[in-house]
Amino acid sequence: MKLKSNHLRVIIQSAVIVLIFVMLLLFGRKGTFNPEAYCPYGGLQAFASFGVNHSLACDMSTAQITMGILLALLIILAGKLFCSYLCPLGFLNELLSKLRKYLNIREITIRDRSVTDIILRAIKYMLLFTVFYYSISSSELFCKQFDPYYALITGFKGEINLWPVLTAIYLLIIGSFFIRMFWCRYICPLGAISNILRYFILTLIIFILYLAASVAGYTLSWQYLFASLCISGYICEILLPDRLNLFPLMKIKRDTKKCVSNCEECVAKCPYNIPVNKVETVTHPHCTMCCDCIAGCKYSALSVNRKKSFHWFIPAVILLLVFAGIFIGKRWEMPMIDVKWGNYDSIKTESFEISGLRTIKCYASSMNFVKKINNIDGVYGVKTYIQKHRAVILYNPEVISPEDIRRSIYTPVKFKISHPGKAVSKIAVVTFYTENMPASVDVNYLGLQFRSGGRKYYGLVSKYSEPLTLSLYLDVNEPIDLDYIKKTVEMKEMEIMMHGGKVRKESVDFRFVKAENKIDTISKRALLEMLFRPYKKMFDDNIDTGTLSFFDIVYPDVDKPLVIRALPTLANYLSQNEGLMGLETTLNSQDDPVIRIYYDTQRITEEKIKEILSRKKWKVQTKDGEIKEIDPIVKFN
Repeated sequence: MKLKSNHLRVIIQSAVIVLIFVMLLLFGRKGTFNPEAYCPYGGLQAFASFGVNHSLACDMSTAQITMGILLALLIILAGKLFCSYLCPLGFLNELLSKLRKYLNIREITIRDRSVTDIILRAIKYMLLFTVFYYSISSSELFCKQFDPYYALITGFKGEINLWPVLTAIYLLIIGSFFIRMFWCRYICPLGAISNILRYFILTLIIFILYLAASVAGYTLSWQYLFASLCISGYICEILLPDRLNLFPLMKIKRDTKKCVSNCEECVAKCPYNIPVNKVETVTHPHCTMCCDCIAGCKYSALSVNRKKSFHWFIPAVILLLVFAGIFIGKRWEMPMIDVKWGNYDSIKTESFEISGLRTIKCYASSMNFVKKINNIDGVYGVKTYIQKHRAVILYNPEVISPEDIRRSIYTPVKFKISHPGKAVSKIAVVTFYTENMPASVDVNYLGLQFRSGGRKYYGLVSKYSEPLTLSLYLDVNEPIDLDYIKKTVEMKEMEIMMHGGKVRKESVDFRFVKAENKIDTISKRALLEMLFRPYKKMFDDNIDTGTLSFFDIVYPDVDKPLVIRALPTLANYLSQNEGLMGLETTLNSQDDPVIRIYYDTQRITEEKIKEILSRKKWKVQTKDGEIKEIDPIVKFN
């Protein structure tokens, strides 16, 4: 049996659905599956956001942008192939229509260019403008707020707004069940983009006029440009549906000599019920080049650009688009941010790259990096790239050198590996040097490997140098095993313990350079004071030292990040209680880490303090001055 192009389309559509669910099963539980990673619609939003803001949001990727750009080119050259072959919502629209026919339920027909049709067609353009407006203004993918695909594939656990997304799902399922291709025809913003690009010459003219106005000195917001594109696309779809038909370059054409126009098999096969049998060239804006009409024509009267084999070429174009998008997206990367400041355009500047900055992993961390370097004298800008955690820094070589910049941005690390036992009094210090560890988090990764090694290692401290200086603090009776240290440093994959007991594997490329021959020693107390991160908050400046006392709680986990982040909230809670004067974390005389609570002995007792610490609810004051109850975030025995 000869395989027809419509069968190929169903195979490709089904393969897309299967692939999505396979990826969800493989990576969904790990939280590493991004259902919109290769969504071209999100890519067009990301591209527009970068064009206006010179930055991308954390959920925007180069792969998305690549797919978006390729999609735009595909629409101009070959039409709405994405809609008919790759879009899961388009496939669902078609399945709902088939289900309605199977159940023998009457279809609700909306006549083309009727009042209802004209009003409904405006919805997708209004949604398109709204989505791009908020995506660009907020640097986030606003479409995720109500995207049915995103909501369903994430199990409603993504960044959604419940009522808008439920409304969208009802419109998708109920609307498309009773009205043929309702979602694609009237709601889908990507359909609006496709129509705007279909009238490419008019779109190009609007862009040229916008640029000409800018050159002439008229500062027009991007909103005017985008609103003009949406309005022009809508007007053309309503008033000129079969005009301005130069684009797309590939079209369905009918051989009038072969066609028996009254058979209408092509119309029945068309998902949009386009009257293919009435025209020589299909220029209807709803045509998605699905080629179902060609497959259904028993007289071979239909073809793509009058080439008999071109409809077999369509699936190849689709597959080429997907593989090209993945290939280019993996090898080319747009910067997450590209910002400049100062008088960079009036001086001679150079740029250099720092790679391996693992803290650069999204928009927020990129902006934190900007805050870190924009006060360095001689630095004028930065681009960040999150795939390989790298930054390209713009600087004045007459003011500062790349090495000085690296020194300025490096944050020394003090990582506690374990707590020395009571019998320990002296600590040995081994100094060694490493490369390819530009980020402070790298030292933490290495410290975690030492922690799991079962050796009496107590701390790891870094100091900027080239190569990087690391000091390892260990028990004086622990053998100095440089081979073990080198082997640990040069592990290709390190296991990182996450909150909740989960383990994440991180690929690294650290290199051990050398170690100092000299072994130093320090006291245990000196090491503990160096590694300890104290916190202190007094609630009242008018303290009577004669009645001030403190209550210590030995808390071994007080220097763990989760507890450190919770201390301001604990201080907030304690400050709401009469007689409590302050909170501090410190080391007691036995070298134990403690939470120290200062109190007025005239106004409160230790028993009352214990009762306060054991309450099942905390009362804290919000920034607005309101008092609210929360669950305790620090547990006391």
